[in-house]
Amino acid sequence: MSADRLEDVARLAAAASRQLAAGGEVPDAVAALHHARSFVELADEDGLVDSVESLAEQEDGDAAVADVVDAFRALGLGAAADQLSAAYNWSEDGYPVDADAGIKATDVRAALDTRFEETVDAERLEELLAERLDEAPEAYGL
Repeated sequence: MSADRLEDVARLAAAASRQLAAGGEVPDAVAALHHARSFVELADEDGLVDSVESLAEQEDGDAAVADVVDAFRALGLGAAADQLSAAYNWSEDGYPVDADAGIKATDVRAALDTRFEETVDAERLEELLAERLDEAPEAYGL
């Protein structure tokens, strides 16, 4: 993968962010790139569960979470989508655990965060997105 493709990823993500913030539309592939990249950057900093909660607290939070889940699926990251969905549902359900079995919410949170980080992080995502650009540049307007 070339450095040019990594630059294309950053450029497309920045343009998508501006366009979407202004209420505009972008191609589906570019929206997926933007949503996945933005979420993974946040998750790398704050962990999966905190990032899901931040996303869910936004106006139209359910839709924002769904956008990221759909983005992961569109990019072939089904495991990341499933983990995000599980973290969201667990959060929405009030962090249920089996206390009688000695399971603590903090342990579940840490496990979810670690598993997500092992599945996808910002660097791996950038590489994946660059590969997707190589495979189908027209889907991204290139």
